[in-house]
Amino acid sequence: MLNYALKRCVLGLVLAWAVLTLLFFALHAVPGDPAEVLLTGEGAGSVSPEAVAEVRAQLGLDQPLFAQYGSYLAGAVTGDLGTSFTDGASVLSAVADRLPATAEIVLAAAVIGVVTGVLAGSWAARGGRVADTVTGIATSLGVSIPVYVLGSLLVLWVALTMQWLPAGGFRSFGSDPAGHLERAVLPVAVLSVGFAAVVARTTRSAVLETSRQDWVRTGRALGMTRGEVFRVHILRNALGPTVTVTGLEIGTLLGSTVLVERIFNWPGAGSLLIDAVSQRDYPVVQGVVLVIAVVFIALNILVDLLHGVLDPRVVHA
Repeated sequence: MLNYALKRCVLGLVLAWAVLTLLFFALHAVPGDPAEVLLTGEGAGSVSPEAVAEVRAQLGLDQPLFAQYGSYLAGAVTGDLGTSFTDGASVLSAVADRLPATAEIVLAAAVIGVVTGVLAGSWAARGGRVADTVTGIATSLGVSIPVYVLGSLLVLWVALTMQWLPAGGFRSFGSDPAGHLERAVLPVAVLSVGFAAVVARTTRSAVLETSRQDWVRTGRALGMTRGEVFRVHILRNALGPTVTVTGLEIGTLLGSTVLVERIFNWPGAGSLLIDAVSQRDYPVVQGVVLVIAVVFIALNILVDLLHGVLDPRVVHA
């Protein structure tokens, strides 16, 4: 297990380097000059070539592309993701300030989605035709509705029409716990719907497949009740695929926060990324994407290791 964990960590570092490299060259291949955007505000109007050249020199954009890449890679290895083009602030500090807000709604949505999905999937597999049909319709809707559509509908109905919850915004939990939780309900709900639908479908299929195994029939033949057989023999063995899907769907949640945070004016890493893209702030874009990629890679390593705990038959090569 230890050797496998070390191999997965090395592979994770290689993947993080690949993400950093592809992102760096992709950003610099985009037409336009960040220096001009910085001078004109929105990239419109005209500025003197001398002013543009001066700003490019200040930002280090006058250096050869591979020299810029080498400098950024060396900084990333030491934990220095550079400084923002717009305000000169540390990128790592900016991401660290915004990441907890994103992690809060992602973790809350993941917990709600896993619990709801496992319960719904188990009910669909064991509850007969009606339960299976209802769950199938609900999960189809959950998977097919985009987060920006669901978010807009919830803002229109829950916040503006019914006035049950605020339409958006953010308040510090320390200064206003109730206001903070009220404003987190809708973003978490939007993120958890699709997540729960995918988990429910996976759990249903895994439970049905596990129920056909020989050890399940043996448990029933030994006189165990249906509930005991489900808890002891079915559910734990069916959680393997569910755990895998959960790890993969965390990446979808992280990507969805870019839209959800914008809809609900939630000051997380996704909002920071959108602002940085509009301002052509290369270091901030690279920093946000790299941190999210590292988090996703780490979660998938953890999921792989968790398989060995849930199913001792899994052999890690």
